[in-house]
Amino acid sequence: MSLRKARDWSGPVEMLESHRGVSPKAPFRTALVFLLLFAVSPWAAGQPWFDPDWRFRQPVAADSALTDETLDDYPLLVLIDDADNPVFTFIADPDDHTDLRFVDAGGVSLPYEMERFDAGAGVLRAWVRVPEVPSAGATIRMYYGNPDTVTSTEDAPAVWDTHQLVMHMEVPDLDSSGTVGSFTLSHPQNTANRIEDVAGQIGGAQRFNRTVTRASATGDQAYINVSPVPAALDVSGWDTYTFEAWIRPEALTEDYPRVLNFGRVADPAPTAAADAQASVMLRSAGNLRVSYYRTPATGSGYDSSASPITAGDWYYIAARLDIRDGGDGATLVIDDTFETFADATDQQLEDDVLELRIANFVGAVDDSNNRRPFDGRIDELRFSQALRSDAWLLANYRTQNPATYSTYITLGDVEVPPDTRVWTGQLSEDWFTGGNWLPTGAPGSGDTVIIPANATRQPEIGSAGALAGRMHIEDGAELTLLSGAEITVSGNWTNEGAGVLAADPDSTVIIDGGSFITSAANPFGNLTVTGGITARAVDNLRVTNAFMVQGAATYRDNLNTTTVSGDVDLSAGSIIHSALLILDGVTTLTTSFDDQLLNITVTGQLSLGSNIRVRGNLTVEPAGVLVVAGRTVTFEGGLAQNITSNAQEFHAVTLTKSASGITFLDGLTVSSQMTVSGGPYNVTFNGAVNSIAGDTTFLNTGSLVLGNDDGHLTTFIGGVTAVEPASRTVRGTLRTAGAPMTLGNVALGGNSTLRTDHTAPAGADLTLGTLNGSATIALAAGTGGDIALGAVGGTTPPTGMTVTTGRPLELPAVTLAAASDLETDSGELTQSGALSIPGTTTISAGAFDVTLDNGANDFGGAVSVLSARDVVLEDVNAIVLGASTVSGDYAVRARETISQTGILAVDGASTFTIRDSASQDIVLDTHANDFAAGVTIGTSGGGTIRDLRLRNVNAAATLPLLAAIERDVIVTFDNSAIALPAATIGRDLSVSAGGNITQSGVLDVSAGTASFAPGAGNSTLLDTHANDFATVAVSNGVNARF
Repeated sequence: MSLRKARDWSGPVEMLESHRGVSPKAPFRTALVFLLLFAVSPWAAGQPWFDPDWRFRQPVAADSALTDETLDDYPLLVLIDDADNPVFTFIADPDDHTDLRFVDAGGVSLPYEMERFDAGAGVLRAWVRVPEVPSAGATIRMYYGNPDTVTSTEDAPAVWDTHQLVMHMEVPDLDSSGTVGSFTLSHPQNTANRIEDVAGQIGGAQRFNRTVTRASATGDQAYINVSPVPAALDVSGWDTYTFEAWIRPEALTEDYPRVLNFGRVADPAPTAAADAQASVMLRSAGNLRVSYYRTPATGSGYDSSASPITAGDWYYIAARLDIRDGGDGATLVIDDTFETFADATDQQLEDDVLELRIANFVGAVDDSNNRRPFDGRIDELRFSQALRSDAWLLANYRTQNPATYSTYITLGDVEVPPDTRVWTGQLSEDWFTGGNWLPTGAPGSGDTVIIPANATRQPEIGSAGALAGRMHIEDGAELTLLSGAEITVSGNWTNEGAGVLAADPDSTVIIDGGSFITSAANPFGNLTVTGGITARAVDNLRVTNAFMVQGAATYRDNLNTTTVSGDVDLSAGSIIHSALLILDGVTTLTTSFDDQLLNITVTGQLSLGSNIRVRGNLTVEPAGVLVVAGRTVTFEGGLAQNITSNAQEFHAVTLTKSASGITFLDGLTVSSQMTVSGGPYNVTFNGAVNSIAGDTTFLNTGSLVLGNDDGHLTTFIGGVTAVEPASRTVRGTLRTAGAPMTLGNVALGGNSTLRTDHTAPAGADLTLGTLNGSATIALAAGTGGDIALGAVGGTTPPTGMTVTTGRPLELPAVTLAAASDLETDSGELTQSGALSIPGTTTISAGAFDVTLDNGANDFGGAVSVLSARDVVLEDVNAIVLGASTVSGDYAVRARETISQTGILAVDGASTFTIRDSASQDIVLDTHANDFAAGVTIGTSGGGTIRDLRLRNVNAAATLPLLAAIERDVIVTFDNSAIALPAATIGRDLSVSAGGNITQSGVLDVSAGTASFAPGAGNSTLLDTHANDFATVAVSNGVNARF
């Protein structure tokens, strides 16, 4: 037997008692002192930062005096009992400590078990498996403060996988090794003899309370029982094991109270006693004993020669058994005193039913011979098959002893990553006070600034001069910028989660080198992006005052909304704007040529300080005001664009799009020039009133939509040109101020008017290609403008057409679905193609000729010539003549009936001809016609006349030619004499005159009745030619000669 003290114990034996007087109910505190509340050591050179997402770390150092040999896979206790420790302030997840990491010198994250973490109470108690603790000491680092959501690396089984049983004796988890699985806690009815949760040596412990004695069979016993034991704890056949625990006996009145007992019960009956056992127990004199018996009569037991254990104090005990051939035998440890019994022999327990009992004897509990329960507290009980070295056991004693922990384990000052400043607010809210930062000193331009949510106070900046590298306002933290404050940030700006930037509108943030801006909906006051950088918005950006991009800097909104209430100055920098720019204050927008804005919404007043380029929508809200100041707005790019101007005026507008289309949703007013090029893309004017000054040319090859409703008005004051082959859609009124309009092909989207004469009498040319659409169209060019048309209604006939021009008009092929009005004040009306007009046609040519002599014309309604000189009308079918006034000759040709719906007043000769068709009528007696000169009735191309009815109220008219009539002729000259030409009448002839009825040729009325009614006092004188009358009737007159 040998008795020895641990050879590197540095103090007198009395120091063993230094922890004896500590109340078991009062947790001890580590001797940690933080100067100036939080002391921060410079970042340790040569120790790389584990991960930049972790903001803080503290070294945990095992002193070189802890062990004189290397301890492998050692479970090191990290113990903090100090509410002022920074870990409780800056850990990101104080509830579940998921961002806590223990990392070795090589940067490897170590497994740990958290026995307790209570930020409110300031308690951390963790067991960390350290791969190697050499005699020179070792340092690991505790990292925390990662604001991101991370997964905990806590792994208790990995910490204790070299142990078979680890019990911290603190509920709810008594077993940390994970090997037991389930066990029984004895909680009898007698509360005086139950297990209680009490304060222990390290955290909580279990109090095993009993009143039963060996001599008494009455009373209750308290114990923890594991039966049957799992394979990991089946000690049958073991020839080595190590047991450790902290105990505090409350009484030593009984001999052999068991702390730990393994037993083999051959007879499992309730009354059976154990017939094989291995035990760690106490003697009533204060000795420690270990015993092991193959049978009740075969085995060995050893008592420590020292007997320092007394009731009421905590002791570290260990029993190490090596009963191999040539093994070291049994070793007993009390605190740091080791005693070895080398004569221990191999007495392994045999395989059989095994049971583990803590604080009692294995066997029937009512056997008075076996009533040796332990009365006291047990903490940190461990059992392993491995033989733990003296150094291992001594290190456990030293690191688990409150009196010696801080001698061997040192928790260093908090460290932050290199070039990092962390706000603590320990002294005030002032940004510039160095004592408010970790490490001490206000940040510089190269420092990453971290403002945590749980700092003592939140920072304020009240003046210029604040600097930062990267800026991180963590979730729940707040940075206040007072009026006049200015901070320059050379890295990223990040508001994390609910991090708050409380910026006065008169404060300024300068981004000078950062790549990303994350504001989390917090507004900046003034924001300046400068330097040769590209700053990218990670989320929506709000600026309550001025926003400037300067130098060679570029701002990208990365599909996020940017809202600015003050001026926007991009003149010296550039912007790549891909989402929405909202201008909701009094704003002057100044850009460089390279700046491309996407969507802009104006809710306040926008003044253009430069020309701007817009690739998306531009929306002026109802309360918005646009001040253009002679600037040009260019709409470009390949995206569809919607423009809402809300009655606000543009100076000049340029469209240079490459694809898609642009729609002016409401009225567009351009006081100067509008230029359209690029393509192909569509241009649509949907506004009720549009007004564009200058000469506007549409060079795009997409579609052009002018107007979206019958009542809409679009004015191109300086003229408009739309170059082919683009299609044009018009609805409403499109006009110029006496300037040319050239549109090419036009589709009618509704009833439409195209005019170049709205400042009459001025006018300008109106040039169209084809014109189609099921709506009405009005064309007006005025006295100064020609109208040139392509085909009208070739695919979709308009429902009506009105053409007014002060110049000659040549009609192309025209197909309408209804009526038309044609007016030329200063030129002839002619045609180059056939007209198909189902409705009425009204023509006004003034003193000029109308020549519509295309044989394929088809006038479905009445044709009225309100004014003209010589008129020629031709119809492929019947023609109806409306009220007409002709100052020259009037010639009408038709294949079918010629009739009338109004008075015909003709100053020159009138000719009515039936062509190509037989047996057609000429019916011109329904109105008081005024033919001032001769009226010729003729046929051509094989045409014949069936009935002729003609009325003329004018004096001095003649009837120079009368073709053969198949049936009846009725001629009425109300106010003049009539000279009948030669004629052959197939049936009856009826002539009424206001004067004499005479003849100039032979009349053949041999098949019917000839009736004559001269004017009062006048005669019928038909005796100058060889007439052939079958029957003659005279109803008026003085004389009648035949």
